[in-house]
Amino acid sequence: MTVTGLDPRRAPIVGVFDAGIGGLPLAAAIKRTRPDVGVVYLADSARRPYGPQPQRVIRRHMEEVSEFFDEAGVDLWAVACNTASVAVQDIPVGRALRIDMVQAVRRAAMSIGRSRIGLLATASTVASGVLVDALPEFDVTQVATEDLLRLAEVGSNDRATIQRLTRAAIGVLRENGCDSAVLACTDFTAILPMMSEVSASMTLVDPLDAALDLVLEAIADFGARPHTDANGAVDRLCLTGPHPVDVPEYARDRLGLALPPPEIVTLPQPSPH
Repeated sequence: MTVTGLDPRRAPIVGVFDAGIGGLPLAAAIKRTRPDVGVVYLADSARRPYGPQPQRVIRRHMEEVSEFFDEAGVDLWAVACNTASVAVQDIPVGRALRIDMVQAVRRAAMSIGRSRIGLLATASTVASGVLVDALPEFDVTQVATEDLLRLAEVGSNDRATIQRLTRAAIGVLRENGCDSAVLACTDFTAILPMMSEVSASMTLVDPLDAALDLVLEAIADFGARPHTDANGAVDRLCLTGPHPVDVPEYARDRLGLALPPPEIVTLPQPSPH
């Protein structure tokens, strides 16, 4: 899957979306691998967290997000949020190609080599059943981990609580015969080292690499020349409201990702179809 009909002589502009900071590791991985690529990072910080919200509400949010990226002129955008990825499944793709975490979770699951796997996810993702439907070859046990994700989404260092909640979630999976679990929420990446310390024989699979591969495959036909505007700016950081974390500082200190100062944006209303 590649982006077609666009100028191969320039590097692409890639959008990355998350309700908060969970998509930053993907943005950082894209920039490490293809530093010529322009990244537009959008966090719907005014309406986070998405996890506890009904899918019908998240779907309306995502129609606005899709319109935003079309207007921003990106060539491709990644829904780096599992809960939002569930909501976009029946939203038509706009001008820009779209990649989502349902695709990434499936690719990651296929690499495990087990017929029985666990999924740790938000309550909304679990209730939707979309990931189970996307993995028909597997016997899937899902566990909603809202308390754990409230810590993950702000980059918490509360090791004791994170590990207590991790042990509880893993315990449910073990009771159901799972020895591998896909982390079906991008916020987990921030606390994965602390989770891994108590996972013992449970293999925790972060679909970040699978998501990165999907992006890189899609933009492979582009050239390697920086795409810049009149001011020489390549990357954008867009927030819909205040976030409890200093996003540029977090990106720099935790991920080595340099982002410009945030723009506060209002998401556009979707165009009628």
